[in-house]
Amino acid sequence: MTRNILIIFCLTASSLTFGQNLVNNPDFEIANTEPSGTLTTDNNFTCIDWTSSTTKGSPDYFTTKRTGNYGAPSNLWGNRNPFSGNAYGGIAINHAGLGSYEYLQVKLTQKLVKDNYYCLSLVVSPADTRNFSSNEIDYLFSTEKQEHNTGGLIKTSSYEKFIASKGYFEEKAWNKIQACYKAKGDEEFLTIGIFNEKFKRISLTSVPPAFDGIYFYIDNVSVTPVPNISDCKCNELTVIKAKTTNYDLAIGKSLVLKNINFETNKAELLSSSNAELNKLASYLKSNPTYKIEVIGYTDNVGKENDNVTLSKSRAKAVGDFLINSGISKDRITFKGLGSQSPIKPNDSEENRQLNRRVEFKIAK
Repeated sequence: MTRNILIIFCLTASSLTFGQNLVNNPDFEIANTEPSGTLTTDNNFTCIDWTSSTTKGSPDYFTTKRTGNYGAPSNLWGNRNPFSGNAYGGIAINHAGLGSYEYLQVKLTQKLVKDNYYCLSLVVSPADTRNFSSNEIDYLFSTEKQEHNTGGLIKTSSYEKFIASKGYFEEKAWNKIQACYKAKGDEEFLTIGIFNEKFKRISLTSVPPAFDGIYFYIDNVSVTPVPNISDCKCNELTVIKAKTTNYDLAIGKSLVLKNINFETNKAELLSSSNAELNKLASYLKSNPTYKIEVIGYTDNVGKENDNVTLSKSRAKAVGDFLINSGISKDRITFKGLGSQSPIKPNDSEENRQLNRRVEFKIAK
């Protein structure tokens, strides 16, 4: 009698898929509470899944949904658009020369498997208000959460270094780094920061600064399993120049302000407009003698008196946003021209949408 034997191979829950990111909320987009409004003194680090590893000093959370010290792109430390989405984190290193070090820490979705290879990737940018950069950032994979009752260095010999084989983290740009890691087994937490006082400092100014501290913006963190260490570009640094909008094109002539959205038939700005308006506000702050005129337009649907009123209200909403962002109201004028000067004939919904717009003009 022949007996048939059925053999079943099972994949356990701990099995990993190559390319799978083990970091939750890798681009800091999700917050415990809506991080709206203006913050000046309290950073209110509400980013979900990410924590601090020290009890004194905490990482910062920047988002286009805020204005003030912890907004984006303009904030306490400089001006930086998110690498992707609406938010990013930030850490101070030897803040004000006082030996204060901050860290970003996250629990991985799965424990690392002993002797398996992993690729750590993130983007980093030195803040504008600090005069130093580096070619190094450190990281620690650990089996336990790091908790220290100070704001100083985490004292451990288990950390790893990313050191760029060429170049350094350039200012006013996002710098993508990749580091290779062979797991010791059961690591479940990732901590990012600087773990040694002797890290390399690269001066960004010819005048010696008072303090040698650095501030790093951090975005898009990933930890992915790879079959071979050669599948990760170890210690490779890629400089990604920050995208800028050339508002100089609006000097002396009208330019359409893109990515501005309103409630239907209303003058209430949608939050999706914040990123563009924050960039415009930062541009005006960088050019304090410039003045701006905001002009609203509609399509030709409805009564023209109503169209003029709506277009003026929308132009005013843009002006109010700039004022609330710190631009003096003496530098801002606005008007509504209704359905005048259409970009396209009002003969289709697509064309009418183009005609419903906000333009602006810059005067030196």
